[in-house]
Amino acid sequence: MDRSVNVPRDAPYAADMTATPEALLMASVSKSPGGLGQTIWRAAYAAAEINGIYLKLHTDDFVSTVDSLWQLGASGFAVSMPFKIEAAAMAKDRSDAVEAIGAANLLVRDETSNGWSAHNTDWIGAMRALDDNAADVELTHAVVLGAGGAARALAYGLSQRGLRVDVIARRRGAAQQLIDDLQLSGHAYVIEDRDHIESADLVVNATADSTREGVVHFAEFPNAKVFFEVAAVPMVAGTSQDAQERGLIVVPGWQMMLHQAYEQWSIVTATDAPVDAMRDAALSKLRV
Repeated sequence: MDRSVNVPRDAPYAADMTATPEALLMASVSKSPGGLGQTIWRAAYAAAEINGIYLKLHTDDFVSTVDSLWQLGASGFAVSMPFKIEAAAMAKDRSDAVEAIGAANLLVRDETSNGWSAHNTDWIGAMRALDDNAADVELTHAVVLGAGGAARALAYGLSQRGLRVDVIARRRGAAQQLIDDLQLSGHAYVIEDRDHIESADLVVNATADSTREGVVHFAEFPNAKVFFEVAAVPMVAGTSQDAQERGLIVVPGWQMMLHQAYEQWSIVTATDAPVDAMRDAALSKLRV
């Protein structure tokens, strides 16, 4: 599928564009962009021999940034914290998963509707990363820390597999909203007064705190077998290191990010992702 677009030379982001004007323009939009997505996509462009541009955009004004990307002729863009719920709400069309999760991490240009089509590849990437690391582990009860877009994707994927999912958040209302929206079988807790959830065998950290020690108190989850760190950080960091030292299987967020990026590539280009090149680029960036 040919999704190349004509990028104006005088566009606001023209200084970032080193390719020729006719290019497959993608971007990542976040309040605090990390750069891993850009690295992965640039490696994919090179491997697939596609003339492409991938912008890393920091913004506090999501709507204006999205409008600019439309005017630039972008084929789509990845969405990160804290805009995933907003992205789902503003799209003209939504995948079934987006409708269920209430959050999107990919918006794709749809000329037919003259708007964006919303997709969620987070939950797909998460389940594939979980299978890569813990396919042989029987899991029945998950605790998800966080109530944002990533937490919603994880909770959705795990509930689809029949797990009970409890949610812990800073505000009980946010945790309960997630429980209600996704019709989960678990309970809502707040960080300050949560009870010991002794039966949980999977702990998911979907908060913004990933490298700081003590974010997850593993003593509260004595039966935990697996720890899933959603943030794309090296395994030696913070809570992941703590989990590893306690003998838990660790699912690193960078693997989730890779798998969801493969899926995004397939959606946008209608071709198979150049998996080896994308993975090598990620590992080099993270120095794993």
